[in-house]
Amino acid sequence: MNATAKAECGIGVYLASAKEIERANGVFFDNKKQIVPIQTRFDEGAGNKLWTLCEGLTSY
Repeated sequence: MNATAKAECGIGVYLASAKEIERANGVFFDNKKQIVPIQTRFDEGAGNKLWTLCEGLTSY
């Protein structure tokens, strides 16, 4: 396994197994550090527009 793949896997294993973040929910992590919570960045109107756009792009 190359070094980049090993480093990427290490982050995933950490996030899946670290006791200090086992109750983290609805948040993002960057290099093992919690960043912007979803609730503070979620715009329902934008989400609905994106959903509608995706439906239109995937409809037959």
